[in-house]
Amino acid sequence: MMVFDFESASIILDKEKKLHPNNLVPDYISTYILFWKAALNEEEEDMEVYEDKVDNLIEDIEDDDEKSAYKNYMLSDIYLRGAYIKGMQTSYMSAAYRFNKAYNLIQKNRKDFPNFIPNKKLIGLLNVGIGTVPKKYTWVLNLFNFEGNIMEGLKELKSLLYISANDNNYHYLLSESLLLYSFTMVNFEVSKESQNELLGIYKWDIIKNELPTNPFMIFAKASFLKHIKKTDDAIRCIQNKNGSSTSMHFYYLDYMLGECMLNKLDFTAAIHFQKYVNEYNGNSFRRSACQKLAWTYLLQGKNQQYQTTIKKCLSFGNDNRDSDRQATKEAESGKVPNINLLKARLLFDGGYYQKASIAIENKAQYNNTRDQLEHTYRLGRIYDEWGKLTKAIYYYKACIEAGQEMEYYFAANAALHLGYIYEKQGLKTKAKYLYERCLDMDFDEYQDGITQKAKAALERLEN
Repeated sequence: MMVFDFESASIILDKEKKLHPNNLVPDYISTYILFWKAALNEEEEDMEVYEDKVDNLIEDIEDDDEKSAYKNYMLSDIYLRGAYIKGMQTSYMSAAYRFNKAYNLIQKNRKDFPNFIPNKKLIGLLNVGIGTVPKKYTWVLNLFNFEGNIMEGLKELKSLLYISANDNNYHYLLSESLLLYSFTMVNFEVSKESQNELLGIYKWDIIKNELPTNPFMIFAKASFLKHIKKTDDAIRCIQNKNGSSTSMHFYYLDYMLGECMLNKLDFTAAIHFQKYVNEYNGNSFRRSACQKLAWTYLLQGKNQQYQTTIKKCLSFGNDNRDSDRQATKEAESGKVPNINLLKARLLFDGGYYQKASIAIENKAQYNNTRDQLEHTYRLGRIYDEWGKLTKAIYYYKACIEAGQEMEYYFAANAALHLGYIYEKQGLKTKAKYLYERCLDMDFDEYQDGITQKAKAALERLEN
């Protein structure tokens, strides 16, 4: 199980290496530790250390003549992790090369050892990765002839989750399989049945007993609860964590806790955003955290503190992620968000639909094109999640019609969610048309996330 207690793990690995110096598995696991340090901290030095170690390990594994399913599995896993690191460094050709190596190795391993259970993790993860490549990087798929889809990946990860929970031989894969299945299902599967099934999985004794001390599981469950608008439950999940004193700190949980608190309009969220901005030295979500910290001031009428804080967004991190790009855009534009629209957005994200609808009920207050379009969009989203579908469909259609030629994300996301409604109603032709329309729109906010979901929805319909 992964609890990020790297210090204790290293002691065990050193003992094993002394007893069996030719065993490469301890070296493989050691690189796993280095990978998580690099991935979570986003420190360039950690990334360089990781790459130096895996280069030597790859040579040692390739030189090993033993016919084992673990040989190509470990190599594929190493290359896939390397692809992720290169992606973080925006070295996309290098990332694509490593992804291609991982893809070919695991495909060969599946052919040579079809009953090898750990294959499911990498096959599932690679399928999801291929299926969610953003539109601007689809040239990579064509270059390397990658084939894969999200639903196939989801199937493999779900299978691995059930096996790892019920077979002690694969229990070590439970944390990863739960995180990967939960994250993928949350982002790309829309059925209530699947969501209810995942809620049931989190009630399994094996998961309930280990969750408080396992950052992977806490992150997976809190993300899921936040996604299905169970904000108070997500807050409790994060606050009840009980990690070891030697465990590595998972800073993203601070950011997520801040988001949940802000969705309740609880301005103590500022403490958690400030902690993330001050203590996390990586790039991801730092601009977003700074933006949300600025919002806590704006919503309290502290306009000067808002202005000072939003400008700080540009002084650290980067905008490789959708939420960071949106923060950058707000900081550079100098445009202050409409307070009532902002309140409605946050309350909606928290699942407080009636309060959200009240916050934006006065349409006359929106006097520019963007705010008017967002007002229409927000009403569609609120009524959709509230279960008032007739109203939701009306506002979604109005948003698409008014905003399809604009640079904002509202029309594209309205098309996506109207497609979800039609898909659930069995109107697959209408749903397919809307997903394709979403992909055809040109917008510059949250583009990766929205287009990935539209691609996943089309795959789901085809299957």
